[in-house]
Amino acid sequence: MAKELILVLPLPVSLNQEREQHWFPQAERRSYWMENAWAAWCQAGYARFEAVEITPHFYVWNLRDEDNLSTRAMKAIIDGLKGHLIPDDSPKHLRLNRAEQHMDRKRPRLELHIKAMEAEGG
Repeated sequence: MAKELILVLPLPVSLNQEREQHWFPQAERRSYWMENAWAAWCQAGYARFEAVEITPHFYVWNLRDEDNLSTRAMKAIIDGLKGHLIPDDSPKHLRLNRAEQHMDRKRPRLELHIKAMEAEGG
């Protein structure tokens, strides 16, 4: 089984844009991202790890302010992988690195670069 994989998801809106989406109920937004994460995991071959390190890569039209790289979607995405890719999202099983961003005007997206690691105690 591969020790690294990349999950490709739709590009989440920035925090600023998310504030403008008051019409999109929070529960539906959470469900949307959990389902997209699960679908990306399925497309990647159902890999399972005891612990992983994830680095989000945002491919955007225009570079975002650093504080707009964190999104509420990320919590739901990680929750959508819990019990599938990893047993839990505790520090024993997950290390979430700082997001990186790249310009790609032809195909905006979020890629989660995932590396297997040894599970920490606790």
